[in-house]
Amino acid sequence: MEIKAIIFDFYGVICSEIAPFWFGRYFSEEKAKQLKEAYFKPVDRGEVLELELFGKLASLVNSQPEKVEKEFKSFIKINDSAVELIKKLKPNYKIGVCTNSPSNFFRSILKQNNLTDLFDEIVVSSDHKVSKPDPKIFRIILDKLQSKEEEALFIDDNPQNISVAKNLGTESVLFINTDQLKNDLTKLGIM
Repeated sequence: MEIKAIIFDFYGVICSEIAPFWFGRYFSEEKAKQLKEAYFKPVDRGEVLELELFGKLASLVNSQPEKVEKEFKSFIKINDSAVELIKKLKPNYKIGVCTNSPSNFFRSILKQNNLTDLFDEIVVSSDHKVSKPDPKIFRIILDKLQSKEEEALFIDDNPQNISVAKNLGTESVLFINTDQLKNDLTKLGIM
């Protein structure tokens, strides 16, 4: 079946990962990984508000919530080549983004970087109380894009998320870098 919709992950594809850099500033690699998992999973699922998250993180490092949020934002780096690629794809495909994130924080990144109009549909895990790799979130973005599983392409930097999308019958590409993505899209006849 022909691909009609392309769904992008955000962090690690369009924008740099943020949390690992922040945690890495204060903690060992192993401790940082544990803390990221413990603190972000509930926020991604909308069980904990982001204001509460930044408060908890601030108490971990003896800081203020506003300062922690500002530090997080200092790690934002937009992948300009991925943005340009999306702009090239947009005239021919519905473009969606599906991300695990606190909603206000994510939407502020989109707004500050003029990325909101890049997407036809946006699904943020905390808004829907479900996060990747749960198949429910994939179905939510597919429904919003009015796309069948086999009519969509999913792009993510997490192999577990790719596996779930493939199990649903959605063509998927593991993102490593934009050049590799362009090559994979060419092989699929999308570019």
